[in-house]
Amino acid sequence: MPTIQYDPIVDALPVPFITQHSYWENGVYNLSGIAFNKQSDEPTSYSLQVIVSSTICRPPKLRKCTIMKFSFFSCISNKNICTFDYSIPFNASDNRVPTKYMRSEEIIIETKAELDCGTVYNRNMLWRFYRADVNITNGAENLTEITGHTVAEDTYQRNKLIIPPLRLLYGTYKLTFTARMWDLDMRDPSLTHKLPFERTVFTYIEIYPSPLVAKIMTGSPSKVSRGVGQDIVLEPYLYAYDPDFPDSKMEGIEFVWLCKESHEVYPVLGSGDLYTANNHTIPEEKLSDISLGGCFGTGPGILDKEEQTEGILNIKTDILTEIGKDYEFKIIARKAGRNASSSVIVSYVTGVPPILEVVCSDPSMCFTNSKGEQCINPNLRLGLRAVCSSKFGSDCTEPLAYKWEIFKTGMTTTLLELSDPSYSLGCSKLSSGQLVCKSDLGILQKFFVDFENDAYDIKLTATNGNGDTGFIYLTLKLNKAPYGGSCRISTKSPVVLSSVTSLVDELVLSCDGWMDPEDIGIGSYKLLVIDGTGKESNVIVVSRFNSDEPSTFRLAPGTFSFKVLVTDVNGAIKETVLQETAIVGLPTAEQLKQLEDSGFIEQAKASGDINLVAAIIAAQLAIKSTGDTALVLENSPENEILSPQEKAEKVAVSLGQMKVDAMVSIEENGGDLITTLDGANIVSQTVSNVLGDTSDSANKATIGLELTEKVINITEDTVAALKTMDISTPTEILPVATSIVENIGKVLDILKKDESTATKTDDSEQLCASISPIDKYNAEKPGTDYETEIGDDYSMTVPVDPKAQQCKGLHAATQIASGVTGTKATDMVEDLAALILSKSVIGEEFLVETDDIKIFTKLVSGEDAKKSFEIPNTKVVIDLPDEFCLENQQKGNCNAPVGISAIVYNSNPRTTAKYVDRISPDSVAVEVKLSDRVHQPSDVTGIYDPPQSVNPGIRIEIPRNLKNPKKPTFTDAISISKTQRQVPISHLVPVPKADSTITVEMKVKGSESHNLTLFISHERIPTYRSFMYSIQFKNLPTRNDISYWFLDSSVVQNRTGGRWFLTVADLSKSLSDQEITEGKFDKAKINNFRVNYDLRIFTSGCYYLDEIHNIWTGRGIKVVETTYEKTVCLTSHMTLFSAGFFFQETPYNFDFIIKEADFQDNTIIYMTVIITLICYTIFLIGARFMDHKDTKNLSSICLEDNKLEIDTYVYEIIVFTGNKSQATCKSNIYFVINGDRNETDIRRFPCSKTEYFKKGGMKSFILTCQRPLGDLNFFRVWHDNSGIGDYASWFLSGIVVKDINTGVNYQFVCNKWLALEKGDGLIERTIPVNSNNVSLIQNFHTQKMRSMKQNHLWTSAFDRPPRSRYTRCQRVACCFTFLFVSMLGNAFWYSITKVEDYQYVDLGIVKLSVREVIIGIMANVFSFPAIFLLTYLFKHSKHFSLRNNRNDIVN
Repeated sequence: MPTIQYDPIVDALPVPFITQHSYWENGVYNLSGIAFNKQSDEPTSYSLQVIVSSTICRPPKLRKCTIMKFSFFSCISNKNICTFDYSIPFNASDNRVPTKYMRSEEIIIETKAELDCGTVYNRNMLWRFYRADVNITNGAENLTEITGHTVAEDTYQRNKLIIPPLRLLYGTYKLTFTARMWDLDMRDPSLTHKLPFERTVFTYIEIYPSPLVAKIMTGSPSKVSRGVGQDIVLEPYLYAYDPDFPDSKMEGIEFVWLCKESHEVYPVLGSGDLYTANNHTIPEEKLSDISLGGCFGTGPGILDKEEQTEGILNIKTDILTEIGKDYEFKIIARKAGRNASSSVIVSYVTGVPPILEVVCSDPSMCFTNSKGEQCINPNLRLGLRAVCSSKFGSDCTEPLAYKWEIFKTGMTTTLLELSDPSYSLGCSKLSSGQLVCKSDLGILQKFFVDFENDAYDIKLTATNGNGDTGFIYLTLKLNKAPYGGSCRISTKSPVVLSSVTSLVDELVLSCDGWMDPEDIGIGSYKLLVIDGTGKESNVIVVSRFNSDEPSTFRLAPGTFSFKVLVTDVNGAIKETVLQETAIVGLPTAEQLKQLEDSGFIEQAKASGDINLVAAIIAAQLAIKSTGDTALVLENSPENEILSPQEKAEKVAVSLGQMKVDAMVSIEENGGDLITTLDGANIVSQTVSNVLGDTSDSANKATIGLELTEKVINITEDTVAALKTMDISTPTEILPVATSIVENIGKVLDILKKDESTATKTDDSEQLCASISPIDKYNAEKPGTDYETEIGDDYSMTVPVDPKAQQCKGLHAATQIASGVTGTKATDMVEDLAALILSKSVIGEEFLVETDDIKIFTKLVSGEDAKKSFEIPNTKVVIDLPDEFCLENQQKGNCNAPVGISAIVYNSNPRTTAKYVDRISPDSVAVEVKLSDRVHQPSDVTGIYDPPQSVNPGIRIEIPRNLKNPKKPTFTDAISISKTQRQVPISHLVPVPKADSTITVEMKVKGSESHNLTLFISHERIPTYRSFMYSIQFKNLPTRNDISYWFLDSSVVQNRTGGRWFLTVADLSKSLSDQEITEGKFDKAKINNFRVNYDLRIFTSGCYYLDEIHNIWTGRGIKVVETTYEKTVCLTSHMTLFSAGFFFQETPYNFDFIIKEADFQDNTIIYMTVIITLICYTIFLIGARFMDHKDTKNLSSICLEDNKLEIDTYVYEIIVFTGNKSQATCKSNIYFVINGDRNETDIRRFPCSKTEYFKKGGMKSFILTCQRPLGDLNFFRVWHDNSGIGDYASWFLSGIVVKDINTGVNYQFVCNKWLALEKGDGLIERTIPVNSNNVSLIQNFHTQKMRSMKQNHLWTSAFDRPPRSRYTRCQRVACCFTFLFVSMLGNAFWYSITKVEDYQYVDLGIVKLSVREVIIGIMANVFSFPAIFLLTYLFKHSKHFSLRNNRNDIVN
């Protein structure tokens, strides 16, 4: 490196000393300053490494470095110099004073980036881990490197390091963080990678042992009862452990057992240590002399050494000294110098009581402090779960009567009777005044506020069916919230809070004076900002404050108030509402441009600070979404002229890309690796800000597939992280859950399947109308999955409209994304519901409510679960049957707790599942899950399994979001009966969907007396001669003054996909039971209508999503009721449900068809016959014309190169062109025929405007030669590819050469393309003469084509062989004869077939019933013989005159 020295040496150094130097080459330079004076033994120096490259950066900040008593400043103003620094806040850089962490706790170390570059380039970050053996005297160290991915596999390449518990052994470690940054633009490829910007920082940590956890029993009770003959079993081997080695359980742990009466003291030495000289042996039977006290009469103290190291103590109560006394059993756990103790008091009671176990319903609600005490946080509520043990001689005879009580520790008077629902859940008072409790108890936060104490004793008493009572106590210490401090928000002068500029101005949070009552320490300070709507957002989380590095943040535009949550290490929270209010305005366009040009935004997004990134994204989006296009299109050319639509699309593209970049920034700054609720909240709120209001069409245009994919991926990571967090209460989850569900709903709305006809058209404007501009813009990028490429080779078809093809691809991509997203979305919402429910206590209900999705959860007792409940604000009602219980009921009571989660989607989230058309667009989708007391999903299929079970099922009411209700159709029955001879009126009732029911709503218009009767039948119009079901109008049930007839699944019997017919008649006399049974009545009962009526008919069904087959199906679900507003279903399983509801817009009025065959009564039949006869006439004329044309084409064509004057031998050549697309050939075709005696010259088939070699055609040619060729060997044929476009190629089926003189035929089978762009690319074939060894494929192909042209009834009429004597006219006559005979046969058998089996066979596109199959078979049996006979006669009949030989009429 070059060395530069400035002379003369400066005698007096000015402060500051400023010098300048220009760098002319890229490279690494050392800038050094040396200072000395006459008194100095050694000079003072400072060096600064400078990297000069092509990166475009701002000048660095002034950095002050103090060395001894000499201060040196460096100011480098060259624009190509970039400073790049990282630091670790609160760093421990001295290896003799490292930051200490217990091995069992998570270690989080964050680095802070300080980038002074206008552009942020590619970064690479790496943590390295070294085991450090440190000399405590002089700090010398010996380092041993540890592989990074074994310590922190997820974060060792991120700026925020998270080391999971148990990864490092005890000792001191050096952690180094290295960050590199370089430019990938390759403007100076020789240096950008060779000389990157690189910085390294380090810190020291020490891993030390965690306290042992000593527990004796489940839940660590303070006192339990045991009765006569019961076992006292203490099992620390199950519950005590070393948190640093949890998998090793009690390995290496020694236990010392002690026992005494509760009022006694253990003997100790003068030093305070336990007296161990006289240990007590546990007797096998009760001692006769119990005068010494203690548990067994031998005095208090340590139990015999033989019992000490064992992890279990099992004794009978019979050996205790006396019933009615309390005994303390205690253990001391020892391991490697660590001690922990735990004790329990056993109360010896009469009888054989139930033995109870009580635990916190979620482990995060309770924690054990360093003293081994069970603790709770006052800001949370407490959930306790109790069970009666079946072990140790417990008597759990039902019914068990529970009673919960709560005391201040050491007191005997209860603080509160636990029947007030504002304080507790799980107990209630009967009218008699008796307190009745369930086995689970919830204590709400309000209790801890109003009855604040240092500790609480919670007692549960249970009396069994035999009258014996047992109890258990839990002593819970209150972890008090921090106190004594204050927080404030300030700004940097001269800015004031009332006039803050978004992004430009920094605000400062500072807190001081906070203390933890338990002296464990303050864990964090979380700042929340509240906007004008009351929505709270996390802005910053600080672990501690440093005056040298203020905690700053920036805000989006708006008016905000503030509050700070101060949390201690164990989770107790103190909420402090601040007095300050900030009014944040928009920056000007110039300010925003300066901010972006300065590189601040890019630097912030690369800083690794997710809080800062989130704030910037929110502010940036708020600013650029104000509608000011100048802010968005500031980089557009000044002279660019855009139409309003083009400008709107360009704005949408720019904002859309900015949103994608924002999601990338979230990912890069840890959005995909969340470890705290605060982080999850920040990420989900930022994602919500990015998505914006999806109901706004302008904002929706900015959201494309790339963004939705990133949103779903980050949301998946967030939900997965939430499931692993230590969360105590659903209240903690609700804000982030609401934000996540809102985001999922927005994505589902964006990807909602387009049901319009746009996708069925080729018009690019219609196709592209619903595609977002950002997707259309991305589709133009090379390599995009849904980009439509236009081929240029012969095998590619160029799309008519490439833009249309591209938008079709985008529609397809959206549908695919919708399918994937729908599955992921429902899974994530399910996980959130399960998570909320798992943190609930008995009696709690929670609602996560957004515009598109709602989650409702509640944890109740088995009896309360049977009560019908409505999901708030949805009209969805769920009702479990009275027989429901997740455990065996005792005397008709169900005490087993039930977790119920219900998710309501305003629209179907799984639109790509098969048979989705069964779900009506206006029906909500409901997902219901049940879980047991330990929050495991419960299988409830035994509750109801129709039709095998008689038990009622789970009842679910599924409402509809009816935006445009359909009005009933008015039927003027009186007028119809006056103008038509037959008075009953029939209506068509299509039932297109499987598993449907039919509902007929009817309202009579008029006050005259009547006897309206409704008849309905499947696939036939009900008449007085035949009907399936009937009901009198007066017998119909009513709702809202409308009578209705509900035909459930037992009536419809899944006879769907066809038609039902409803007939309304006014009868003079009601039908008798016999007439109803027989399905017919006397015609004389039919009267003219005396009233009119309104009619509304609709079909409905209940369906669920079969996840295995990804289909919507109704199997196993019963529709029990349906109205215009809702469908009620009975089900036996829990999954995603929805309903089908299809209104029959205009029921068609049929004339009443009876036996009299006049035109008025049988218009449709007569019109069908007339139209068919007209079609027959038209086809017959066309066939006659084609017959005449065939006759003309029978003549053979003489080859143009025949030499008739000298040729004496004649051959006929018949050429067959294949029936493939583009088989027609207009190229010049040449051939050579080889025989064993001679060979022809190169001959050419004649050319003509007539297509001799057209698709599927046959043409005969006459070849003459001088002498016979003998037996033919092969036929060589080729063409010159001179045809235009598709007419250049030729598919040759085969050639027949007939020796006219001998009558011998030679067949040459080809069945190949002669084309450059098809098949094998050859345009020349040498075809050997056909032998008897014809391949199966060739024979099949030949016979297939021959049969289709000659023998097929329908296709041969259009493509018959021209030489056949069976004319087209005859074939058309056979076709229509078959049609008429078939209709006659169907009509005949339809009326006499009496099969009542309505089981359908689903063949995919059609469904067939047994009755339909029988009718079809019989109609064919009736029709086929007649048609076969007619066809045979036509084929074998002789013409009156012989047809001319085609070879005699050669042209």
